Amino acid sequence: MPVPWVITHGADYDLSDPAVGWLAHVVKTNPAQVELIASIRVPLQIPSRPSRGSTATSVAIQMDAQVAIGLYQQIGVLAVQMGWLLPP
Repeated sequence: MPVPWVITHGADYDLSDPAVGWLAHVVKTNPAQVELIASIRVPLQIPSRPSRGSTATSVAIQMDAQVAIGLYQQIGVLAVQMGWLLPP
């Protein structure tokens, strides 16, 4: 069940653990938006309720489709700079 996380205006948040998975999909709104969902492992030092095995959390970020296209282009430039092979 998603738990809303209120982000303070102008605040920066650093999720120190790297994402272990990403999902992107279009949200049917007008104008169109894109939702990015990052799956992040929860560090073992953080006390939480008992669970069955490893724990993880997801962070969903909704953005305007134009912002998503800009992000896509920036990731493409980064991939070229890093020498990462992209699928054809």
